[in-house]
Amino acid sequence: MSFQEFLKDNKNELLKNVIFLYGQEDLIIRWAMDAAIEQYLPASDRKMGVTEMDGTTSTLSDILAAASSYSMFAERRIVIVRNFLPLYQSKSGFDAKDQKALFDFIKPLVEQSLLIFRLDSIYEKQMTAFAKKLAKQAGSYRMERLKRPELEGFIQKRMNKGGKLLDRRTMDFLIDCSGYFTKESEYTLDELDRDLVKLLAVSEGDRIREAEVLEVILGDTERNVFVFIDALVHKDAREALLILRRIADKDKDELPRLLSLITGQFELMYDILEAEDAGIPRNALAKRLSMNEYRVKKAIRPAAYFGHVQLKEDLLRLYRIDRDLKTGDMDLRTSLELFVTEICAS
Repeated sequence: MSFQEFLKDNKNELLKNVIFLYGQEDLIIRWAMDAAIEQYLPASDRKMGVTEMDGTTSTLSDILAAASSYSMFAERRIVIVRNFLPLYQSKSGFDAKDQKALFDFIKPLVEQSLLIFRLDSIYEKQMTAFAKKLAKQAGSYRMERLKRPELEGFIQKRMNKGGKLLDRRTMDFLIDCSGYFTKESEYTLDELDRDLVKLLAVSEGDRIREAEVLEVILGDTERNVFVFIDALVHKDAREALLILRRIADKDKDELPRLLSLITGQFELMYDILEAEDAGIPRNALAKRLSMNEYRVKKAIRPAAYFGHVQLKEDLLRLYRIDRDLKTGDMDLRTSLELFVTEICAS
């Protein structure tokens, strides 16, 4: 079940006495956990009524003992177990007898204790057969990535709390820059939340501007890639070389990442031309290519400028640079500078 179903069950006090929170979004998992605490424990009882346990060291006996114990200082006890080993490690010594003991403990939440198993998102793909059984037996809620209207609501609440205005165009720009809806994106709500805090801190006046979004959401190296490619389009070798040297002088270890980002953007440009040749309209390119909408928009113009033949040649150059980097045949900074010189001279 989803977090929307959790909302409904929690509000109507329909939770089981054992619930399992897992999924892709740790922020929503933590939010659901806090919402359950607020629903079932008055503020005055929360300090004494909540017990948090480390699932990597706690045994099932420890957990059930804590969940079964009577609280003298709170009307209900809530036990939170984070990353219980048997949920993501098969060889944890958790046998059929242990499973039965836990499943027998599960019932509608009419008794005193609420036992919450919380699994961090990094372990979701490692969920064991036992974890899947628990998801069926307990009150389980998978916290998936938000849909666009939900994400917009999340962002708007943060903006309102920070006292900033965010118009529709800038909202769309922020979401596109974040890449949250890109296929296989690893950008989570936690990361977005941290970026929104930074955005509120750096913004001037009462309104968030696109330039501020670009500064915070993309970061220096990503922004430099777009400026770098624009310089190549305009045959401005001086500007492109300045970007390379500035990055190298600041942190030479950032150059491999820059090479990867440049290569990815050139591959995207080539894919855009192939997609357009196949008759895919521009407004559908990002979705069809499963790419960040902002990156696609930034790649359309240079893709048309370079064309199929030059993009293929440039990609071969970039692949050779990557090969030479791995074999140690050439200094990366020198290779990228030669790449700039060759493109701008052609």
